[in-house]
Amino acid sequence: MDEQLVLTALTLKLNPHIQRAEAPGAVLVLKNIPARKYISVTAEQWSLLRSFSNPATVPDVLRAVILNRTCLPLREYYELILKAQRAGILQVDRQSDPEVRARRWAIPLNPWAPLLLALISVIAAVVALVLKPMPLPLSWPQDAINALIGWVLLSLGLSLGQVLAACVLRGGGGEVYEPTFLFLRPVPFLRINSMTPV
Repeated sequence: MDEQLVLTALTLKLNPHIQRAEAPGAVLVLKNIPARKYISVTAEQWSLLRSFSNPATVPDVLRAVILNRTCLPLREYYELILKAQRAGILQVDRQSDPEVRARRWAIPLNPWAPLLLALISVIAAVVALVLKPMPLPLSWPQDAINALIGWVLLSLGLSLGQVLAACVLRGGGGEVYEPTFLFLRPVPFLRINSMTPV
């Protein structure tokens, strides 16, 4: 979108689908929930962005904050408007949000649960290797079946790891996006998108 147009003529509004959280150092983090984009602002910048609760143009808000003696330095003001507009915190009037892609996730977990499970799994794997090491040389039919069973267990293990990651993420107040089963892989597994674009 043309920046000159945004800063002069377009009517902007504060996105109603944003989440605000406090961060260390008197900084607020604003999240555009549908687009999964974040920006960090100061309390003064957040107060200025709230001036767009009612749709207005950038010059109109600038005039109002100058009259109220709450204006930021002009460079900071314009940079804030452009940054917020790119992140979808400020939207062009009548702009629709992208589809919300966060999925409901019913099982939140504290981080200690998967850590304990991982520790038990490592100990069990070491014990199994010590008690019954892999025989050499390999015999064809039985070992092919064992390799297939191992491949299925690897797929299940990768999927379980992703599910546990999603549970911990949900337990920490995060959101789970795009759970998909990746079939076209050497080892197919369930993948959860835990990456959030900034």
